[in-house]
Amino acid sequence: MDLGQARREIERLDEELLRVLARRLSLMPEIAALKAASGLPLRQPERERELFGKWAMVSEELGLDRAFVEGLFRIVVAESLRLQKPAWKAKQ
Repeated sequence: MDLGQARREIERLDEELLRVLARRLSLMPEIAALKAASGLPLRQPERERELFGKWAMVSEELGLDRAFVEGLFRIVVAESLRLQKPAWKAKQ
């Protein structure tokens, strides 16, 4: 593989990551509505701890830096909560 091929592969993978992230975030209004309908708070620290533990375990299995993965998912969780907020408030 030459540099151009490697860069094209990285670009393809970056696009794939963005598509998966967009699918994940598109679920947030539905998640918020389900939380509201169940009387659950928007933010659930216990669930977040559970997820961060799982992500730490998977990051270790994949040989990824745990701090990097945690930082990445802190951003994803913050954006998820931001997107959930309007739908959750509307159902209250």
